[in-house]
Amino acid sequence: MPSHGQEHKLLSVCRQADPSLIANATNGVIKRALEKDDVWGAIEPYRPVIDGQEFAKQPMELFKAGEWSSNKEIIIGTNSQELVYILEILGDTVKRFTPNEFKVIALP
Repeated sequence: MPSHGQEHKLLSVCRQADPSLIANATNGVIKRALEKDDVWGAIEPYRPVIDGQEFAKQPMELFKAGEWSSNKEIIIGTNSQELVYILEILGDTVKRFTPNEFKVIALP
């Protein structure tokens, strides 16, 4: 794990980077996830680090198991552009998912 000074330097470098470099890197991460049939890796390419304190498991695993924010009565949110970025990257690939592949990622 990087030290506080290393984290600060890394953040500084990221902030100065050309945004297209980060976007292109994201596209590569999504592409590699799809090549491995990792649907969640394509949908959520930069997931949290599982440290055993803040996150015991990946958030989607916790959510599917009913363990994510289970002490809340309701969680409400909106996103007018949900998955637009992913659909733009995937293009016609989305149409090739079979019903069984969608069942794999469907929440219970």
